[in-house]
Amino acid sequence: MNIIEYIRNKLRKMITIEMFAAGLWECFRRMRKINIETYGKFSESVKKMSEEELMKLDWELSIADIFIITHCCRLYLTDERICNETLDIFHGFVYNDFSQIDKMLAYTFQEESKVKYQIFFDTLRSENSLYSLSKKLGENIYDREVLDAIELNALRVYVEANFRYMTNFIGDILKKFEIKTTQIQQRF
Repeated sequence: MNIIEYIRNKLRKMITIEMFAAGLWECFRRMRKINIETYGKFSESVKKMSEEELMKLDWELSIADIFIITHCCRLYLTDERICNETLDIFHGFVYNDFSQIDKMLAYTFQEESKVKYQIFFDTLRSENSLYSLSKKLGENIYDREVLDAIELNALRVYVEANFRYMTNFIGDILKKFEIKTTQIQQRF
């Protein structure tokens, strides 16, 4: 490492894992707040959905958003311990938020998220495309394979936009800050 890189690295600011996880949680909250509205701009089917279908749409898009955040962290946080601790804290924020509404809701969301994460990870591993992820998300939302090209495109735009948002957010944080573990964890 040359002297300029060394100095630049030493001048970088530090943030804790907790601060980074809180930033991810805020990203999720923003994504969740506008996810139906955003998806609805591209999909005519949203306008025809009943209240129950809209709740399911919000549920599925929320799981997809958390998966996207998790996947982006796994891609860009090279220190596995920092990545795991960050994601544990982030998921704690999310599930705590749901448990404020209803503890059973939080538990159900957590368990369903685990199952769908695995499906999403397997899909990305086998087909390596966001389009295939969009197709799986469509199956979750509509309980069937989505064949309509406009609907699939709306899902693809939604997924790609959120991947881009999270990639930019995490990239900006990693450029500006060094993420440090808590004092207790640093001693070991």
